[in-house]
Amino acid sequence: MQHTLVPGYPLSREEERVIFRSIHRRADRFSDYFLVGYFLFGLFLASFHATWLMALGAGGGYLLAVYAVRYQWPSHTRYQYLLSAVYALFTAQFIYQMPGLFEMHFFAFIGAVALIPYQNWRLMLPLSLVVFLRDSVFAYLQHTGEIDFTQPGPAVLQAFFFRVGLTGIIIFTSGLWAFDLRKKTLVNGINTVRLEKQLISVEHNRAFAEEISRGNLRTAYPAGETDELGQALVAMQQNLLKAAEREQQEKFFNVGLTAVGEILRDNGDNLADLSERVIAKVVNYLGANQGAIFVLQGEANRDPHLELMACYAFDRKKHLSKRIEVGEGLVGQAFREGDPLHLTNIPADYVAITSGLGRANPASILLVPLKVNDQPVGVIELASFGSFLPHQITFLEKLGESIAATISGARVSGRTRLLLEESQAMTEALRSQEEEIRQNLEELAATQEEMARTTAEMQGQLSAIDASMCTAEFDLTGNVLKVNRKFVDLLEYTEEEVRGRHHRTFLREQERQSEAYRHFWDDLAAGVQQPGDFVCLTKSGRPVWLRAVYSPMFDHYGKAHKVLKIASDITQQKALDDELKVRVEQMQVQEKALHQSVDALTVTQQELLRRQDELRLKDQEMQELMVEMRVNEEDMQRSEERIRKLMLESQIQMKEKNRHVQELEAELERLKRSS
Repeated sequence: MQHTLVPGYPLSREEERVIFRSIHRRADRFSDYFLVGYFLFGLFLASFHATWLMALGAGGGYLLAVYAVRYQWPSHTRYQYLLSAVYALFTAQFIYQMPGLFEMHFFAFIGAVALIPYQNWRLMLPLSLVVFLRDSVFAYLQHTGEIDFTQPGPAVLQAFFFRVGLTGIIIFTSGLWAFDLRKKTLVNGINTVRLEKQLISVEHNRAFAEEISRGNLRTAYPAGETDELGQALVAMQQNLLKAAEREQQEKFFNVGLTAVGEILRDNGDNLADLSERVIAKVVNYLGANQGAIFVLQGEANRDPHLELMACYAFDRKKHLSKRIEVGEGLVGQAFREGDPLHLTNIPADYVAITSGLGRANPASILLVPLKVNDQPVGVIELASFGSFLPHQITFLEKLGESIAATISGARVSGRTRLLLEESQAMTEALRSQEEEIRQNLEELAATQEEMARTTAEMQGQLSAIDASMCTAEFDLTGNVLKVNRKFVDLLEYTEEEVRGRHHRTFLREQERQSEAYRHFWDDLAAGVQQPGDFVCLTKSGRPVWLRAVYSPMFDHYGKAHKVLKIASDITQQKALDDELKVRVEQMQVQEKALHQSVDALTVTQQELLRRQDELRLKDQEMQELMVEMRVNEEDMQRSEERIRKLMLESQIQMKEKNRHVQELEAELERLKRSS
């Protein structure tokens, strides 16, 4: 909801209530003194004319009514309007207790002034209404001669109009003052909210830019309509994503063609091995679940048919010697037509993907003919639980040309090698067995060396972590199993004192009993990692802030059996954050003090406007710089360096602004002392 008091008011009603909550609390304490003072003054007046019943009955009733309404509706302003009427009723009580004493009317003026701290001009309305009714009733009673409060005769009406007029002027002035104070308070609140939103926006943009610079191009950032820098960053992200996608597809083509090309070069003389290695590589590379290569057998006029040369993840007993006639089924149709077939509506009895867990029908099937000079020599068939993307189909078409050319040559080489293999079977078998044993020994030695190197690296990493971070191990119920020296030194315990204790020993009381803490260990036992900032208590009760990660550790069955905690001490960082908040609050107090001098405020506002223009120019320069950023990582690094320089210049200007404000404060203090 927009507020009409200040143009362009960006605060909601709830934010406005938060701003005025502390102001109303101070005003309530201020009003408490006045209410008690009015009540005690009524008791004092009762001693003159023995009006104890009025002082105790009426005055006590007023106090009871105000505090009862405040207790019943503490967050509502009803009690404030009642308080306004009570001030006027106390004035009527005093006039009754001291008949003929004109000065009692001035207590209505005091009540109007006492309502100013609430900064709500509407609170003057109940006071005005009750005062008007009071003076009207008193004037009528005195005019009719029933009671004489002041002078009798025609002067009664004159006194009535004078009192009403003076009271109206005082109440109007007080209401105007309250209205002006409220407006200034809202302006200060708006400035504070805008500054906080700007700081949050800058932090979001910085974090978003850092994620992009790390290569995390798919990080989400909902840029606001007014956040032009955020929109520019999102636009840059989309361009980088498109470039990365193009690069990824090009890399997909190049890597795939290169990998399969190596297989074709290394196995061009053996059609069976070639087919097995190619189909295994293609199925894995495209993320399919099943695949097969069918090769044309027989001469053109002598029983031409397609024979299954290799399969991957098929039921080998069923498909090992599969034969398909040209034009028969989907494979024969793809071979005859010479065009790829991509099917997503698969017949239930066509094919099933099998595994140790069962069987299921695929979601899509892709058949691509293998052609040499537009003449098909075979078909490659893939089945998957997912859908094949267009660039995958294009990749398989290009790959099919290379496979077809190699198959044509491999068939000739295969026939020749088959004759040689028949005469060298025994020798080749022994040689193959010897080579396999030698390779196994070499692989075993290489594996042992790799394991030793990996173990040494892991030991070095663990030693570095143990020396620089606080580490602790817990069982799944939260009991300490093991801690390092840095952990016990930070918490001022010994290792013997910590071992066996529950994790809640190091927490504050309210956190131990919280529902979130009970879920904390349940989630860890379920294998869910728990990162975050946590408060721990040392042995002496001193709070320490830790940035920690609680990670479940799993056994060889995949079941969590203990929890590893790795943490770093961020207590000083938290203290710096708190100190920064205090300094911001001090700057706000100083800014309010500057408003007391109109001349100084004008100079300060002009200076602030000039600084804001400079900052706006810097912000525009940053936006232009971000737009000019290139995909090249070196350009991005140079742009980030310029951004950091611009942000440093902005910080220097803010420090210069603070120094100028301090000089203005000192000058104002000097002027006050001289005056």
